Amino acid sequence: MKWFFPFFFFPFVISAQDETIIEADYISIEKEGDLNVAFLSHPVVIRGEVRIQADRMLLWFPAEKQKNSFEELYAEGNVVYRSGTQEVKSDRMYYNALTHQAYMVHLEARMWEPKSGRSYRIIAEKMKSLVRGKFQMEKVRLSTCNYGVPHYDVYVGEGLLSGRDPHEEQRALDVFPFQQWTLQGRPIIPRMAEIPIFYLPAFMLKSEWLKDFPLRSVRPEETSRFGWSVLTEWGFPLYKGRLDEWFFDENLDPKDDDRRWGDIGIEVDWREVRGWAGGVDLKWGWDRYHGYVDSYFLYDEGRSGNDFDLKFDPLQRKERGRVRQFHRHDAGEDWRYEVELSWISDKDLLEEFFETEFKEGKEQETSFYLRWKPSTVGAYLWERHRINDFQRQLEYLPRLHFEMLPQPILPSFWDRVLFFQSSDVAHLRYRYPDGDPLSDERSWRADFLNEVTLPFTLPWLSLSPYGSVRGTFWDQDIDGDTESRWLWSAGGRLRMDFHGVHDLTWESIGLDRLRHIAHLEARYSYNIHSTEQSSSLYVFDNIELLDEFEEVMFSFRNRLETKVVENEKEISFEFLDLGVSIEYYPNPSRDTTSFQATNYLSPFYWIPLSPSSVGGGYLPRHWSNVHWDLHFRLRNS
Repeated sequence: MKWFFPFFFFPFVISAQDETIIEADYISIEKEGDLNVAFLSHPVVIRGEVRIQADRMLLWFPAEKQKNSFEELYAEGNVVYRSGTQEVKSDRMYYNALTHQAYMVHLEARMWEPKSGRSYRIIAEKMKSLVRGKFQMEKVRLSTCNYGVPHYDVYVGEGLLSGRDPHEEQRALDVFPFQQWTLQGRPIIPRMAEIPIFYLPAFMLKSEWLKDFPLRSVRPEETSRFGWSVLTEWGFPLYKGRLDEWFFDENLDPKDDDRRWGDIGIEVDWREVRGWAGGVDLKWGWDRYHGYVDSYFLYDEGRSGNDFDLKFDPLQRKERGRVRQFHRHDAGEDWRYEVELSWISDKDLLEEFFETEFKEGKEQETSFYLRWKPSTVGAYLWERHRINDFQRQLEYLPRLHFEMLPQPILPSFWDRVLFFQSSDVAHLRYRYPDGDPLSDERSWRADFLNEVTLPFTLPWLSLSPYGSVRGTFWDQDIDGDTESRWLWSAGGRLRMDFHGVHDLTWESIGLDRLRHIAHLEARYSYNIHSTEQSSSLYVFDNIELLDEFEEVMFSFRNRLETKVVENEKEISFEFLDLGVSIEYYPNPSRDTTSFQATNYLSPFYWIPLSPSSVGGGYLPRHWSNVHWDLHFRLRNS
């Protein structure tokens, strides 16, 4: 099995000739005949990308050599092997670096098939090597289920794994230097929730047979809403060589025959209460494009009537489903287009059957997006339509946006003064669900923002004052008349940075000297005057919510860094980032007695205000809540 077993044996890629790093809380070395024996408590053995750790470990090595040139290894107690995203855990492990013999007890191996990203597991009672390229296993369970106790598995009482098709280059560290494998075993029992489905006395399995095995997952479960359910996933990959034969009746380029172009997935589900359901999914991707189509349909036999189901409207029809499509194509260096579609049969489908997407997913939309971004300027064209009649959504029919990064006004004379400009012209239509008493609203809107910044830097601080004017025009307001608004703003940003380097080293956590950076920042932002209040405008999106507002933001951030060497280059590694921020409001009676959307929009910071109590009103206040965030990670843990 090509994906399972290479990873299963790479933990033992350890030899006496390679340089090894050994760390432990306690090391004791004693002589045993012609060998020295090292006892290690809570050790970590590192060789290249391989990392092995355990509660206890014994290493045998010749007396005339260092302990990192060991010939035999025995580890027990939470033995863990890691290399990248691959991991093997066991209770006990023995390895002979000279003969490449290995033995493990109560092991669980997790691995990932690199092309599809799907994970697999092998759980076995025992594993031992007979000769190079042959391994004997007992009580083996193979599964693609990631639960602690797999919902389904294939049980093999005794198995023999043999290597075929050796690598052209026989590397010294390859314990299993073969490209293909054959697994012979007896008996084989496919099981669901550890209940046997059928029995075969013996079998032989070759790795190429399981390369694209169509069954990907089976998940039985019981819930109060759906009763007993069995959810299954099937599928197969699409390779470029096969597509050439299907669509062109010839192989256009034999070099990419084995390169994966896409994937077809099939879902077949059964729920005791709701009945049968299923869908067909397609994913694709090549050098400059990728996309997918997801579909799901069910013939709904009716809800069970529990408390959760009572909040939904009665079913209008039994035929329910959804189709979602997305495609992105980078057409050259400066151009990108995207096409997206989302059709859903009714407003309750996502919350009932796709709860995570309903709560956390992006807005369901049908749109076309074209972007142009050559260098310091950029623009996009966005067309968006609502096709689900139960959905409340803003349509762009279309929307054109242009933006220019800050540029010197007089580059040949004085390049310190920077000018920023953005323009947005859109035909807007806000659509309410069909049957809603509110009628749809439509308007053309043009929005132009012009900002001038004067940044300058002193030895210990930097200051960036700015001033801007924003003009927005609508061909229809709430009363159906044309409307315009001018908004003047000003403010500035003050930054100070302090840093120092300290000679502090702690190898067990990967600390090699310490650099401390303290960052202080203050911002003052003031929308000085608006010719129209947001309450007099029909709100399509955030642009209409801009209003007069004033705040001062203070923040203090501490960062701790160390240096690491990757690819023969020294880079910084940040293991601690702690920040604290707060805002001050000079005019609390205007700016803090209600929810202010302006506080979330540029150039203002985003610390939210909260009501005086749950469900209560907002009281005047000069200071916001205190916001803090902490990011901490150790490189070796």
